[in-house]
Amino acid sequence: MAKRKTKMVTAIPALELVVRNPAQLGVALSRFRKQGTWTQRQAGERSGIKQSMVSQVESGIPGTRLQTLFKILAGLDLELMVRGRKKTMVETGD
Repeated sequence: MAKRKTKMVTAIPALELVVRNPAQLGVALSRFRKQGTWTQRQAGERSGIKQSMVSQVESGIPGTRLQTLFKILAGLDLELMVRGRKKTMVETGD
């Protein structure tokens, strides 16, 4: 009998959110966490941090360390993508 090969496939969440400040980051992380049906405590355990830190980040409190952010992203099976901002037309009134 032939051995079956398997590979790891990462599911891309259907939800994509634009984040431009700590408050928006907190909302985005909270939405993804809830989409995964995890509590803050479970997200903290998956991330290797305390529930209180998950709460602080989700509350949009500025000053989150990058290491903490990346732990949460990994714990929620998320990744960070950086791209240029989309420009919008602004009416000047001239």
